Amino acid sequence: MWKKFRNKSHQADPALNIAPLPALPDRPNLRGRSGPEAQESIHRSPTQKSAISTFAHLPYPTSILQPNSGADAERSRSRSRDQRFDPLGLNVVYDPGPARAVDIIFVHGLGGTSQQTWSKNRDPDLFWPQTWLPSELEISYARILTFGYNVNFKSTGPKSLSGVTDFAKDLLFGMRFGKDNKSEDLNIGKIPLIFVVHSMGGLVAKKAYILGKDDNEYRSVLSSVSAIVFLATPHRGTGLAEILNRILSVSIALSPKQYITELNKNSPALEEINEQFRHIAPKIQIVSFYETLETPLGIMKLMVLDKDSSILGYPDEISKQLYADHHGVCKYSSPEDPNYISVRNILAALVARCRAPGPAVSKQPEDFKKVDVLLAVYERPDNDCSFFRDRWMPDTCDWILSDPSFQAWADQSKPASILWLHALPASGKSVLCSYVINHLKESGALCQYFFFRFGDQAKRSPTELLRSIASQIARDVPSFRRRLSELSDDGLRLDKADARSLWKALFVTKFIGAPPPGPLYWVVDALDESDHPGVLLELFSEELSSLCLPIRIIFTSRHSQKLSLAFDRLAVHNTVRSLALDANHSDLSIYIEKEVGYMVGTVEFKRDLITRILERANRNFLWVHLTLQEICQCHSSEEVDQILRDVPPEMEIIYERMQKSITQNAKPSERELARRILMWTTCARRSLDLHELAEALRSDFPVFLDLRRTIGYTCGELIVVDAKNRVTMVHQTARDYLINAPDVPLFIHPPQAHTELFRRSISVLIDRSLRGILRQIDIKSFLLYAATSWAYHLNLTMNASDESLDLLTAFFRGPFVLTWINLLAIAEQLKVLVYASQALETFTKRRRKEDVVKSPLLHRLRDLETLDLWALDLLKLIGKFGSNLASNPESIYKIIPQFCPYDSMMYQQFGQKSISRSVVSVTGISNTSWDDSLAKISIGSDSQGISVSSAGRYLGILTITGTICLIDALTLQITRRIRHNEIVSTMAFSSDGDLLVSYGFHTCKVWHTSSGKQLHRIPNPVGSRALEIKFTDNDSTILMCSDDKLIRKVALERIRDGWQTQDPAILREESTLEGTYTNTPCWIAFNTNASYIAVAYRGFPLSVWDLDKPRLIGRCKRMTDQRRINRNAWTGVDRVTWHPYSGDILGLYNDGCAFKWHPFEDESQEVMAGASEIICSSDGVFFATSDANGVVKLWNFQHFSLVYQLSYENPVTDLAFSPDCRQLYDIRGSFCNVWEPNVLIRMSETDERASELGSITHTSASEVEAKLLSPIISLAAVPNGNLYCAGNDEGFVQLFDPTKGYATELWRSATMMTIDQLVFDQSGRRIAATEIGGKVVVKSIKALTSNTQPLKWEVNTILDTRVNLESGGIQGLLLHPHSKFLFLPSQTSAQVWSLAEKEICASTIFKNPRTIRKWINHPLDPSSILAFEYGLIVMYSWQDLAEVATGSFDLPELQPANLNGIASWRPSAQGLMSPSEIEFSIDRVLLSQCGTYILAEFALGKQICVFKTAALSLPEGIRTALDPTFLPSAIISQVKITLGILPNDHFVFLNMENWVCTWRLGSGADAHKIRQHYFLPRDWVNADCLRLCLLLADGTLLCPKDGEVAVIRSDLGSDW
Repeated sequence: MWKKFRNKSHQADPALNIAPLPALPDRPNLRGRSGPEAQESIHRSPTQKSAISTFAHLPYPTSILQPNSGADAERSRSRSRDQRFDPLGLNVVYDPGPARAVDIIFVHGLGGTSQQTWSKNRDPDLFWPQTWLPSELEISYARILTFGYNVNFKSTGPKSLSGVTDFAKDLLFGMRFGKDNKSEDLNIGKIPLIFVVHSMGGLVAKKAYILGKDDNEYRSVLSSVSAIVFLATPHRGTGLAEILNRILSVSIALSPKQYITELNKNSPALEEINEQFRHIAPKIQIVSFYETLETPLGIMKLMVLDKDSSILGYPDEISKQLYADHHGVCKYSSPEDPNYISVRNILAALVARCRAPGPAVSKQPEDFKKVDVLLAVYERPDNDCSFFRDRWMPDTCDWILSDPSFQAWADQSKPASILWLHALPASGKSVLCSYVINHLKESGALCQYFFFRFGDQAKRSPTELLRSIASQIARDVPSFRRRLSELSDDGLRLDKADARSLWKALFVTKFIGAPPPGPLYWVVDALDESDHPGVLLELFSEELSSLCLPIRIIFTSRHSQKLSLAFDRLAVHNTVRSLALDANHSDLSIYIEKEVGYMVGTVEFKRDLITRILERANRNFLWVHLTLQEICQCHSSEEVDQILRDVPPEMEIIYERMQKSITQNAKPSERELARRILMWTTCARRSLDLHELAEALRSDFPVFLDLRRTIGYTCGELIVVDAKNRVTMVHQTARDYLINAPDVPLFIHPPQAHTELFRRSISVLIDRSLRGILRQIDIKSFLLYAATSWAYHLNLTMNASDESLDLLTAFFRGPFVLTWINLLAIAEQLKVLVYASQALETFTKRRRKEDVVKSPLLHRLRDLETLDLWALDLLKLIGKFGSNLASNPESIYKIIPQFCPYDSMMYQQFGQKSISRSVVSVTGISNTSWDDSLAKISIGSDSQGISVSSAGRYLGILTITGTICLIDALTLQITRRIRHNEIVSTMAFSSDGDLLVSYGFHTCKVWHTSSGKQLHRIPNPVGSRALEIKFTDNDSTILMCSDDKLIRKVALERIRDGWQTQDPAILREESTLEGTYTNTPCWIAFNTNASYIAVAYRGFPLSVWDLDKPRLIGRCKRMTDQRRINRNAWTGVDRVTWHPYSGDILGLYNDGCAFKWHPFEDESQEVMAGASEIICSSDGVFFATSDANGVVKLWNFQHFSLVYQLSYENPVTDLAFSPDCRQLYDIRGSFCNVWEPNVLIRMSETDERASELGSITHTSASEVEAKLLSPIISLAAVPNGNLYCAGNDEGFVQLFDPTKGYATELWRSATMMTIDQLVFDQSGRRIAATEIGGKVVVKSIKALTSNTQPLKWEVNTILDTRVNLESGGIQGLLLHPHSKFLFLPSQTSAQVWSLAEKEICASTIFKNPRTIRKWINHPLDPSSILAFEYGLIVMYSWQDLAEVATGSFDLPELQPANLNGIASWRPSAQGLMSPSEIEFSIDRVLLSQCGTYILAEFALGKQICVFKTAALSLPEGIRTALDPTFLPSAIISQVKITLGILPNDHFVFLNMENWVCTWRLGSGADAHKIRQHYFLPRDWVNADCLRLCLLLADGTLLCPKDGEVAVIRSDLGSDW
């Protein structure tokens, strides 16, 4: 099974007399093995058939169960055909279909054709681009084409005028306009393109590339060229060209050819091509193969091309010799031909590079890129499969195809099943997997696979398996890919999801679209090397047939009792077959026979040697491989006998012999080098490649001439370097030996090794020059390994030594930490911040524990405190700024530190000391430490939330009025409000969040969440109120339980049938318990798949019913103090929820105790929580409770222990976890709070809910008390000044002077009513305010002194009255520029008050009371007021409110799509505006900071226009047509909030990603002309605060946050 990498000296030599190896008479049967040798055991579900049949119903062209025999068949050379029949132009010879990621075009040379050039002996079976390349795993994603053109110099006729340029133009035309055999466009240029060219074909490809780059018609096609592989191309010509043309000129039937003339050595045509090509070649990868053998020409042999002519000599060119003549460099005898292997390997590398993330990704179809982002898959499993496939030997492994267990597993006529292949270590399981994978793919099956690798931390996680499998399915199944692309468009991110969430989202949720054309075959190798095999197997606890995709799975592993029990549990719902591979001798026999066949010796000697090796092998391939390595070094049969006597059968003793041979005669420096290499190979977080390893060793071993050779010399057979240059241990057992044998010279002590690896890794990062080269860092560089792995090694170090502490403090107190974070953001590895935080916490705890026995003078408390603070900062950075860092990694230097709390290390080191160098500075916020609040979302001051739920990308809040607020879970912005128009009792999302159901008083409605469209309306059963509602049956059915104790369901496909009542016997309690009564249930909960229902009563025990088989499962009896269940004791239950996976029920007893109870095992546990609400996270790790005092507690489900407590004012109405379980939502009155505790950040950023850094546990719960300040409701700034005033929810009005940093309370409302509007006059000495109850106050303010700090102000009341305006109260407030009047408008009328007389001096009633108006003082005429309406501006007189003049303007009609899903409250009354009202509404009017422009927003910001103030001096008595400037739609689409226009004509706005941006008016519609300055952290952003933001004339931004006003200064006001 294993293919040995032989040295040249060990290959068979024809000069030696080596007898062929005959078949052994006693060799076991190698094929058709079945029966006793299979050792099969089968577990089946009782409902599944037990018959085993062959694979009879496969739709694929080749049976999966039929071995490929082409490699073994004797080829006939009689099948050569006339080359004139080979096609011309571009022709597809292999198409992988939807998986296509690369195109490869083969171009032949002089005298060749599109097929025979690539076929040895003109044999069609040896046409390797079609017969061999598609079966190579790495290349199977490439579409393969050939290009044919007429260069047959034997053709007769007049002298040919065709040249290289003509052939190049033909090639370009075919690439641009070619069709395939179905007459469909070839679409070349959409994905990366590779040329493989022979001889003159290289000149044709080069010329085509030159011509196409300068031609608009072909430029897009040629831009996709990523590489050219030259096979013996005469870049500088050949001296034989002239000879050939002379021969043709004297021939009777032949004539000279122009294209041959162009091949003359150093011809002008060649020189021109080379000169033009060298300027554009650096953009592509160049590979040049050259011939080394002479080519037969008649009776003599000549070298057609020398090396110099075949190589271009470019800096990054890859060149290699081939052992072939000019014709043979492109023709090969078999897939084992060394020349073919060389070409194949370079093509595989080029294809992998095109498919890997990097520059080539941009050329992939958009759906592929979206899927990669969604799943965060950056490495394909091809490398692992190729590693083991390269070790496969022909004729081995095919026995598996005839094995009954495999046949039954693969048979599509049978139910989906699982096959477990188990064997001893080193018995060839992984090689067998690679064979099965290759065979399935060659048979046309859809096969996905994953190799767990214990030596690679990134390949030990079940989540990585699921992401990788999903990525492979997406490449094979277009409908699945489109579905994932849609999820990505919806904002879903699965990069941090746990295994269960991934499984549910990817494979359980209903599959939409065309199903795959057959089952999906999964091959999972080395399950025992996974970190959490139990987690993975638990995912398959339900029937495979119930999944959205048809899946059949093979697992391989070592046998263990734990895994055996896990597979037994799976057999409850699935057919599980197990097959022991230990009894398989056939593959081992073949391997030994072929390896011994290369040795020198007689037939008897070889037969005896094979027998003796088999007897001692114990079915261990690795033992055989290592033993044969030693035997191959022997020179006599006596030496062979000695080795067979000395080599022990145990692997441990073999490893001991190997390490002794390494160290025995080695120099001390060589032993140290071997130790270092082994240390990195055994303890690195993942496998390093040669380049990375060289960098890791550079501090002690600066230069290696050939590291691969050095490794072989110093480490022998203990280490393997694979085809991808990755350095790995020869086997996991070798690693186990080295770390568990303390007495051997090469012993690796893991804690000490991790200490050395940590120091080397972090030392690389302490380099001031790194910041300048970050963008040049290769994804495989050791620097990136160090950045992502130092925390891993730190956590596994031996102790918290002074040296390690010195390195950590140097790193975190210098600028290096920012460069490190920048690098992680660029590499999309920000989750490493969480691992680093955990590692720092563990290190400081360990250090303090070690310090107990040390002198206090050695405790280094300041250093440990620094690390503790950084541990907190790292967590908060990813929580508060993760999305900002991902989109703009450079923001870590000059933006993020300024938004960090004053006591954080980020601010202390890089904010406070670097304000002058930062692009932004922030003052006005008193919070000195991090908090857990991420957002506070207002659902409307006149609305109260009653429940909250989340799914997919949405958060839904149900209000008492029956309106549902839909909030984007990523941006935390309200996207729309859905009106049910009835009181709604309950609501629920579908599993993916695409659908929402709301159950009202009379009707139940189903909504499409992304559009807000009502899909269905279902009349409710009369007199019923839903207590619980849920989507089930893959979201195709709605299940509901009402207060009449009936369960009903409705199928969405048969909505007209209405609600169908289920078995009425369910919930009918027949048993009576003393002192109980069963009235209306107080709470009901369905389990995850709606197979069970839990019903809670206040006067009866909690009961659980089976919905599939209507029966009572059990009742919850409470434990007594003796920890025993009292069968007669029970307590009423108020709240119930199900654990998503375990079958447990979580609930709250009447006395506030939280409990979990398993209804089948009747086991329970409780804890006093004093709670009124309870909810479980979707991953089942945590549950949360809340109480009437506003305290929210987070509990670990498994240990039932408190891990987090948050104290905050106001009682909690409802709780919910976010879809990614990273945040916690609670409803308090009219607000939804979003909390992000550190414990949830840690869990969400680590795989499998267990840290990869080791077992880090939290021994005590963290307690947080959130500060509650009264929110800012109104904000006003002094015109052209620095002072500003803020009014809050409790009636306080404060004046702020940001230049001096002081605030003064001007006054407070006597009734503590909300200050909802504030406005200054032009002088800044008068201020007017309105209270929410209708009270109006005007004050004068005057600074008494200017030298005291804070300033003292004299405040006098000018007006204090209460007004009664109809239709929604005061909807605008204006002070006369000189404080003579006060203007108070409502929806239907307006008043002007004289401040001198303190009475109304003018009033009016508007003609159209439904018109929405926005008011502003006329910027040029102090006697006038401007009213902005849709398409109209009306100028009123301050004196008497008479209409003075009007101006009209036309607004462009909005497309219906622009209003899709928009919802907004009417300003005058309860209820939402209709789309038509929205379209004709005006939202906001702003006077620019320079007074030159007025901005007006319409249709909720979908239209923004700019008026010049000079154009608003309207003539009296007539209607003037105005011509405002409308912002381009490309700019408007970026605007979330308009902030103003600065004096330099810069339009300032907040974009959709919360960046403060500027765009110069009139600079064009190109969105690239938008400049981003700084962002607002997402916990600062909510609709109420953004509505109040004020921009001052100098570019300073005033932004309310948590009851305070942040003053943000930046370069906005500067000219640029």
